[in-house]
Amino acid sequence: MKNLNFLLIALSISTMVVLQSCKDNDQIGDPVVNNSEPIANFNWTGPQLAPAELVFTNASLDADSFKWDFGNGSHSSDRQPTKVTFGLPGNYEVILTASKGNKKSLIKKTIVISPDDSPLAHFSYSFKDNKSNAPATLVLVNNSQNAVSYEWEINNSLYGTKTPSYIILNTPGDYVIKLIAINGTRRSPVYQQTVSVMPSDEPRSGFSLAYHPFPYSVDEEIQLVNTSLNSDSWQWTFGNGGPASTTEQHPIIKFPRPGDYPISLIAKKGANSAPAKTITIRINP
Repeated sequence: MKNLNFLLIALSISTMVVLQSCKDNDQIGDPVVNNSEPIANFNWTGPQLAPAELVFTNASLDADSFKWDFGNGSHSSDRQPTKVTFGLPGNYEVILTASKGNKKSLIKKTIVISPDDSPLAHFSYSFKDNKSNAPATLVLVNNSQNAVSYEWEINNSLYGTKTPSYIILNTPGDYVIKLIAINGTRRSPVYQQTVSVMPSDEPRSGFSLAYHPFPYSVDEEIQLVNTSLNSDSWQWTFGNGGPASTTEQHPIIKFPRPGDYPISLIAKKGANSAPAKTITIRINP
């Protein structure tokens, strides 16, 4: 009987040791690291008649800090900004930068504010997968206001009366895309953009500056929007005395001294480099 009791006690102690060991192993397991990239995105609601008050909805993923530029001189770092007022009619480029640590994602959308309830035509476009070589898939976004139907033209030929989700452009060259917005008997002025399709998948350098009321001043943040095509890396330089060169896709820069500075971007794809795109900016004291 004593031997049986001793055996039961030994088994109980062994079981406790095994369970504690499993518990300890669970506690010292490798931590889960989220390496996902942030993805910036947003939407808005509200009548787009001047003066307009719009409500923005942040639809970004995997981001913990945000920077809004509403294109009207106002900014915000809130995840969900309050109502934003656009007092005058016009086209406003709204930029949202979503960040997580040192990773950033930027998206730019155009908001059209109408002066009245007349139809107003406007559209934006992008190349699917950032590839502008033939055959290229062009993605269209219709930003028109106060319209119930449309007329699309490509190189002076009627394409259709409905907004296509995409257009395939099979041959290299320039395509003039026109849009008319229609509401009953009222027709908007023609809005048009020229789209260039490249003969190969060579990289192409391009960028713009986020909206900013002139002039630019010393130590003021300037957001650069990279619009390069067919590229996977970038090299920015800013002239003598300017900010340090960078390989960020959409950098934010500051100039420490007044003067005229060249902002230059070279887009690259693998070992191929595109000709530089350069503009000169004047920085005031």
